[in-house]
Amino acid sequence: MRAEGEKVGFVRLKWFRPFPTDEVRQIRCHFKTIGVVDRNCSFGSPCHGGVVCNETRSALYHVQKRPIVVCFIARLGGREITMPLARQMSHIAKAAACDGRPELELCWLGVRE
Repeated sequence: MRAEGEKVGFVRLKWFRPFPTDEVRQIRCHFKTIGVVDRNCSFGSPCHGGVVCNETRSALYHVQKRPIVVCFIARLGGREITMPLARQMSHIAKAAACDGRPELELCWLGVRE
């Protein structure tokens, strides 16, 4: 996507606990929007997002000029995230950056109904 002129990046967590709060805060200064892809759902949590999204939002709570966080729950049940799905997530995150807020607090993509 970068070869096509899109300004996108990808970061993958290597561990969840202890949550890498300092690293997430350092990364945030490079982006207007952060799309967090969860492969789980945490019912009862704020916005019903996944656990990584909730932790990311918490890590960024006290920073100034925090980026917009868009939560995606995608491809539950071990199914792979495909490139067309990644492009769709990128377009949703880009639209959130342009609008100044996400259209939806939580986006479910690539799951069976």
